[in-house]
Amino acid sequence: MIQRAPKVTFALFAYNQGDYVSEAVKGAFEQTYSPLEIILSDDGSTDKTADILQAMAYEYRGPHNIILNLNNTNLGLAGLINKILDLASGELFVI
Repeated sequence: MIQRAPKVTFALFAYNQGDYVSEAVKGAFEQTYSPLEIILSDDGSTDKTADILQAMAYEYRGPHNIILNLNNTNLGLAGLINKILDLASGELFVI
C-alpha cells in the first residue's frame, strides 16, 4: 500500500510589513514539502504589503498551490485566522 503525504496549508499573515514581507514569502516559496498550499494574506495594510504579496503570487512559477487573500479592512488576528481556515484545504495547517 502506498501512503500519500498529507496536504499541508502554510499560511503567511502580514500587516504593514512592506519592508520585510518579500523575504518571508521567498522562504515560504522555497519549502520543499509536497503537497503544499501557501496562503498569502494581507490584513488590510496601509503600506505596500498587499502590492508585494500580489506581485509575488502572480510571478510565482513553482510546484505549490498559491492562494492570495487581501482584506480591505483589518480583521485582527482571530478574524484573520477564521477567514484563512475557511480558505484552507490542507489536512494540516501551519502558521
